Amino acid sequence: MMQITRSDIKLVRELNQKFFGNNLGDQKEHLILNRLKKLYRGQSTFKNLSDMLDAVARGEYVQEFINAFTTNKTSFFREVIHFDDLRSRVFPEHFSHSTDIRIYSSASSTGEEPYSIAMTFLHYQTAHSKSINASIYATDIDTDVLETAKAGIYNHIETDSPFPVWIQPQHYFQRRIISDYQHPLIRANETIKKITNFKQHNLLDHESAFGSIRFDVIFCRNVLIYFDAQNQEKVLRKLFNTLNIGGTLYTGHSETPITLFPYIEKIGPSIFKKISEIEPRSTPCTVF
Repeated sequence: MMQITRSDIKLVRELNQKFFGNNLGDQKEHLILNRLKKLYRGQSTFKNLSDMLDAVARGEYVQEFINAFTTNKTSFFREVIHFDDLRSRVFPEHFSHSTDIRIYSSASSTGEEPYSIAMTFLHYQTAHSKSINASIYATDIDTDVLETAKAGIYNHIETDSPFPVWIQPQHYFQRRIISDYQHPLIRANETIKKITNFKQHNLLDHESAFGSIRFDVIFCRNVLIYFDAQNQEKVLRKLFNTLNIGGTLYTGHSETPITLFPYIEKIGPSIFKKISEIEPRSTPCTVF
């Protein structure tokens, strides 16, 4: 039976702060215990939990620790108002004056968000008989969820997360019947896969995941809430600096970048348009 000491929990909190910039307070102790059990079950070579955590602190099994402690809640077309804004405002602007568009899903989890972006783009392109090049870049710190995203296979039924009425899923997914599953699986086809690029990346890293590439749209939704205030500022500023003037930033509904307001225009709920670069030595960005 796994024994968990107060020293183990203290070390877990320190490691979470190091890897995620996240303070796991007393109210998160139940989460810590559940995630530790998940991690320890996968590492049978250790005699006890303390030895395993000491190994993580030395730089071993770090990715396994990260994968165990990430939160991966997502669904297709989550917060559909953002995808409606893409097809009603963002895409018409780009199709009228540009030959390509670059979109970044900064916490892509198992891939539903970037694939929803891809479907929205292809739907608009087909409906308007126009053609531009789209590149959708997607990152996550968790390598397990990235493998799911790259495979593009989901146990999905309409009642879980209905697709919007303007999307026809059969254009983008194939149905697969597997006897071990109660519901049929769906598999993303090459139409949406070929414009989507998945990569492992920690948003706390100093460097951008894609070098000097600048984006026309950035999705950073429901991820900043997991960072402490200092790291919220760091992540948000780094992302904002890769967004083109006139580009769109989508955030979660509880993530309002108050001190970016001199440099953005609010378009709609959690929808912001970049109007200027951040001035040097400006007020730190606070996210609420």
